[in-house]
Amino acid sequence: MKITDKLHLRAVAIFISCCVGTLLIPGAINSAHAEERVAPSGGTTTDLLQRLSKATTAAERISLAKELASLGSSAVGDLKKHLQRNRKSSESSRRSVLGATGAAVPDKTGRFRIPKRISSKTQKKNDDFDWLAAIGKLSSRAGLADVVVDVAIIRALASIEDPAAGIVVLDFAFSEGGLIYRDECGRYLRKMSPYSLPALIRGSQNLKSKSMKRYSRYQLERLHRQNAHKAILAATDENLKISILTAFAESQYREAVFAVLDTTNHSAPRVRAAARAAWLEFATGKEPPKPPERKLALPNGEHTRNKEPLWLDHRVLATTAIRVRIKEVTGSAPNKRTSLAAMTETLFAHFDDEREAITTQDFEKGKAMASAGKPEQARAIFDRVLAIDPGFAKRGEMLGAYMAVAESLEAEEKWLEASVAYGKASAVASDNQEANAALKKHHLARAKAAGGSGEDAQVAMELAAEVDTSATEATTASIKKPSKLILFAGLVALAFAIILLILGVSRRRQSGV
Repeated sequence: MKITDKLHLRAVAIFISCCVGTLLIPGAINSAHAEERVAPSGGTTTDLLQRLSKATTAAERISLAKELASLGSSAVGDLKKHLQRNRKSSESSRRSVLGATGAAVPDKTGRFRIPKRISSKTQKKNDDFDWLAAIGKLSSRAGLADVVVDVAIIRALASIEDPAAGIVVLDFAFSEGGLIYRDECGRYLRKMSPYSLPALIRGSQNLKSKSMKRYSRYQLERLHRQNAHKAILAATDENLKISILTAFAESQYREAVFAVLDTTNHSAPRVRAAARAAWLEFATGKEPPKPPERKLALPNGEHTRNKEPLWLDHRVLATTAIRVRIKEVTGSAPNKRTSLAAMTETLFAHFDDEREAITTQDFEKGKAMASAGKPEQARAIFDRVLAIDPGFAKRGEMLGAYMAVAESLEAEEKWLEASVAYGKASAVASDNQEANAALKKHHLARAKAAGGSGEDAQVAMELAAEVDTSATEATTASIKKPSKLILFAGLVALAFAIILLILGVSRRRQSGV
């Protein structure tokens, strides 16, 4: 591959990562760390856990637990591994510690001995009960150190905004060593919502563990998220929405059929793709579990002659749902013999044609604005088009508007905004030479922005030099001596600026859930 082609691909990557992949940047930062997460105090996660196990005062335990909770998603693996450790204390001693605090601890079968009915006031009191504070009041005894560490890890995982952390907490609640903490795990699974929803969705459909199924359904009901539409709406970002949709598909969550179908025309491309993949799993994937059958009671006191299924599986629900939807959007019902796969193809094609018509209409409006000498208005319209369809066929014709806006911002020395506009210009350019010219200006504007704010501009300058080794002396002279920190800081700032715009556009144009 030619170097110009590589640079053009890099420009496209910049645009896409800024518009729809800001969460990749924290991931890139985390992957640059050592295998074990470094705690704020300077030690590793293991060092922090060891200090916690040796803490003797309530204040010290709470302080270390808070420090543990400040770790990011890269610590999930370390925390999971520590929950799986061989504990030095016996389960009976750990039960004794929790019993001394008044914590709710299930018996060895996982059942809780609680009244069948409790008041909302009592329920809230139970939810607010602070295990760690209660444990901190205890003096040294067998099992205390293990309990402190386990409870602190549960809290730390719950503070991490990552569905993977929710999976660890739920799995721990149903492990041999975590059974006694099942109530604490449940409370923190609710507190970490919506990031615990993918784990609870999968757990609620667990065919191997009826106990986990009941437990997960209970947590979803307490969160008012057993309704699939509400679960999707609760997602705070695209990645979490995608995780929830994937959980629906993988767990064969039949109650989600209608919500998933409603999301297959979502304005965000990645969410739309995930919803369609989930729908295809419902429609054409593995066969659904066979529902139980029973003779049903009739109004006259008799029963049906044959046994009937007690509920409709997700395949039957999908067939019903898509027939209704096709009639709604096209005005005519599909033939009764039409397969579910064929109906799916018809509906998706209809959605895509509608979206293409909208983006084409907007694109023509943008071109008219550009021709009228209004590049800023044209840029806003083109942003909207690209938010809906990043691969829009005629996006090369947007180059002039983006370049005009970028040059105007550069003249005003608004370097960060100019770098964003140049990045977009490079991404939409259909000609390698034009793409590289815009890409170079993008990196140089980033360098100017970094230098103006006292940050390191070296990486931006190096990237500009890769595009064109003639990075000007004037630009170099205007920035501070580098220290190799701008790689992520600049990208985060750039991504944040674009995401604010894209989120606004998506909310206005969202046609799905």
